[in-house]
Amino acid sequence: MKNSPLKELTAQDIARKQKKLGKIEGKLSNTNLSPKKEQRLKEKQHKTKYQIDTGQRGRPTSLRNEAWLASSPVNNYKDGYYGVERKSALNMLGVSPLNDMTEQENDSIAAVKAWDTFKSGYMNRPQNTPEYNQSEYDREKNEFYYNTEKKKMRLIPTDDGEIPLEGFKEGLKKWQLPPQK
Repeated sequence: MKNSPLKELTAQDIARKQKKLGKIEGKLSNTNLSPKKEQRLKEKQHKTKYQIDTGQRGRPTSLRNEAWLASSPVNNYKDGYYGVERKSALNMLGVSPLNDMTEQENDSIAAVKAWDTFKSGYMNRPQNTPEYNQSEYDREKNEFYYNTEKKKMRLIPTDDGEIPLEGFKEGLKKWQLPPQK
């Protein structure tokens, strides 16, 4: 019943968890553990003890979060700080001021990835030296921008004389233009 959708543990599950807890405690008694491995084992021990004590599947609050919650009286609240729920009026209505930024944040993250891919296209050319690749990238990067509609790098529009259109760059966000050193 290990993969059961039910949240309650059966007697067989609890016996299995107790056996697992014994193995974890045996491993923790070893003094030659790295700090990272010891921390992982303590987290496993904490989770398994929680499951045995409650008889429920799932994860408890992690040890790091419990330490953080206990470290400050402001963080240590159940129904809110001094009984008041800590939400803004907009959040209580289901409106988050951050929702409007999500699309822009995703676009800016995609732009950073696109610029990295664009640069790697120049830098990973074996026929040229790395210095030459870098100098060519530095010369040509200002001819491109990240297009949020097409989700890819595009050439900055120019007139017949290959001069960028006036005012085009001013309408772009900083993260759409090439990263400057």
